[in-house]
Amino acid sequence: MPSPGSYETPTTPGAVRSYVLGRSSGQAQAASTVLLNVNHSNLKTTRFLELRMDLSASISAVKDRLYLHTGTRPASMTLLLRSSERGPIRAELADEARTLADYAVATGDWLHLVDDDPHSASAGGWLEDTSLAPKYELPEGKYESSENTYRAYKARMREKDPKWSMTSELAKKMNKRNTDHVDLAEERPEVEVGRRVEVVPGGKRGEVMFVGRDLEGLPEGWWLGIRFDEPVGRNDGSVKGVRYFEADMGFGGLVRPSRVTVGDFPPLDDVDEGSEDEI
Repeated sequence: MPSPGSYETPTTPGAVRSYVLGRSSGQAQAASTVLLNVNHSNLKTTRFLELRMDLSASISAVKDRLYLHTGTRPASMTLLLRSSERGPIRAELADEARTLADYAVATGDWLHLVDDDPHSASAGGWLEDTSLAPKYELPEGKYESSENTYRAYKARMREKDPKWSMTSELAKKMNKRNTDHVDLAEERPEVEVGRRVEVVPGGKRGEVMFVGRDLEGLPEGWWLGIRFDEPVGRNDGSVKGVRYFEADMGFGGLVRPSRVTVGDFPPLDDVDEGSEDEI
């Protein structure tokens, strides 16, 4: 049998399992060490759980340690010992020269720290309730006179366009970011009215009925009006009350040039779907 503290290589499945799940030497708790929980009279939601303390530590040393955690000065501390957080008080740790062992403190016990300083930083919930912290507020007159505020920017934009909104501005920038350079080019796309085209995604086929740019109600750039062979479109050639070409409802659509391929694309109904020579 190995001596205490020595290591023996596990050779069976059970021994391996015990080795993996067991405590390492670094996790082993010394006989003189206890794990204590601490709550604070001024802190309603904060708990300090399983603080490792040595039973030989004096109450004075414990207070110094808790000062680092709570900010309460040792001279303003009263420590009450409980077996559970809401349990009855077992003792007041009043003699700073005595040790935790002298008060029979054990792992799992609670120390309730009473902050006796009426001017403590934690008094009145100041360390937990952020709404109590003073915040700088810009005077309305100063904000109104500033030129680099959203309000001033909005006013300048509304002078140019009474219908301007930040939502439409962001949508325009997002569309521009996602739009192919062909769609925003100054030159007219090389697509003529009457040409057959195929639109991606979906391989939808149709005829070009309109070519234009910067259309009302649509993001800037070039647009092609397509009359589809099948009802796969979104309109009848008009958008937001403005008609650009004629089409039956559902057969029309305005698409970006970058999504269109020009070619000899016959209507899908006219395409030979196969022959007896193909399997």
